Amino acid sequence: MAEARFAEPGIASNAQSPGSLGVQPLVSVIIPCLNVRAELPDCLKSLEDQTYTNLEIVVVDNGSTDSTAEYVAKYWQSAKLLHSERNLGYAGGCHYGATASGGEFLLFCDSDIEAKPNAVTELIHAMGSDLRIGIAQSKMLLARDPSRIESMGGYFTSTGILYQEGRDSLDQGFEGPPREVFGAKGAFMVIRRDLYFDLGGFDVEYIAQYEDTDLCWRAWLAGHRVVVVPKSAVLHGRSITTKRLASEFVLFHASKNRICTLIKNLSPGELFQVLPLHLLITLGGICFLSIRFRFSDAFSLLRAIGWNIRQLPHTLRKRKKAWGEVHPDAQNRPPHLRRRMPIGYLLSSGRALLGS
Repeated sequence: MAEARFAEPGIASNAQSPGSLGVQPLVSVIIPCLNVRAELPDCLKSLEDQTYTNLEIVVVDNGSTDSTAEYVAKYWQSAKLLHSERNLGYAGGCHYGATASGGEFLLFCDSDIEAKPNAVTELIHAMGSDLRIGIAQSKMLLARDPSRIESMGGYFTSTGILYQEGRDSLDQGFEGPPREVFGAKGAFMVIRRDLYFDLGGFDVEYIAQYEDTDLCWRAWLAGHRVVVVPKSAVLHGRSITTKRLASEFVLFHASKNRICTLIKNLSPGELFQVLPLHLLITLGGICFLSIRFRFSDAFSLLRAIGWNIRQLPHTLRKRKKAWGEVHPDAQNRPPHLRRRMPIGYLLSSGRALLGS
């Protein structure tokens, strides 16, 4: 595969790094869990081995039935264990953990993450290097093939589907200082605590899928930067929990949340350009699935459109809040946060989403 490289300059520093004066701010690592007993030990062990020592580990058990909670209670007593009798979803579980945590920084972590020893240190160093940075993600490598990139952050495209930088590329050329991206991937993503709650946190109505992009988009509208930190590396199992879920569930929430995010956050001018194209792509997916006799999956995409029609007044109220507080610098999206959507990437993304 062709070597991928960043073309944009790094972000200049204008503040001291946390820890440069010998004091580490408390970082709350929030791990939402649903039947992840098998992969959770490796995740927790990698956090235990971090060079950054001032960590608060918060495990949110989303009603697991596989002894996940019992394992944490027995073997990781230093972790704060939160129980929910019902599945709050990824967004709800993360938000529950955030409200019960005490860190100056909130680091959301998937249970299928294995973080390199300096992962947290480099993230917090980046956050301290520029006070304009509100959110940062690590360089994510594929757990099944650590020589390849899983995500270096997402960029805006006119299709309404984010272009994930470096996906499946060899890990070559992805080094250097933090780089600004449009959307960070929530699998290992840190945000300033005050910013998280100022923005209202994750939209818990999303349940799962696209909640990280929505949060980053609202942070960007509020005048904050979102970056990827190449020196902070983690291995990611690429949605192990999601793969256990029914395809109808994933398709419904991924599509409904993406459409909702576009309605909430697109500028007035782009709303009437991007949204129709995205709906057309969604309708194409419905036709494709119907031809393949996957009627339940096709109906899931149709339900996603119907959900957004019914919820439109509610979504417009959220839009009013986001755009009522928009920062002057965010009126026009910087060109380096935008990418063209290669047709091959769009087709491969569609095949991955539709399970084809």
